[in-house]
Amino acid sequence: MAGRYYTPPTPRPPPENMLDVFMDGDAVAIRATITSSHYLTAQFVNKIAHEHHEGGGVLIVGIDTEWREDHEPDDKKCYKVAVLQLFLNHRCLVFQLYQASNEVPRELAEFLADAGVRFVGVGVDGGVR
Repeated sequence: MAGRYYTPPTPRPPPENMLDVFMDGDAVAIRATITSSHYLTAQFVNKIAHEHHEGGGVLIVGIDTEWREDHEPDDKKCYKVAVLQLFLNHRCLVFQLYQASNEVPRELAEFLADAGVRFVGVGVDGGVR
């Protein structure tokens, strides 16, 4: 898995997209990356892939999605993923797909399709209903 994902040669976006979140009484921060940037998304995925390659085994990643209503060209109602959330080892990616022109970075698509990664979530499709 390591080295397989591509890191784009674009400048790093401003750090305002990252923040530390503390859960009730927990002294350990969750580093959240909230972005529509393909660069930051690729960076997040590449870091996970690199760390996992060093540890081996199956990688378990928490996943959730938020959906939004949209319309097909024939004005038929449909639903699209607006936000994708990944969580692993006190790190969280909140990828704002709707603000990224609904384009998934190649690195993220490869990560989501990787047979060495297991995604877990509860009611991931619940936002559609």
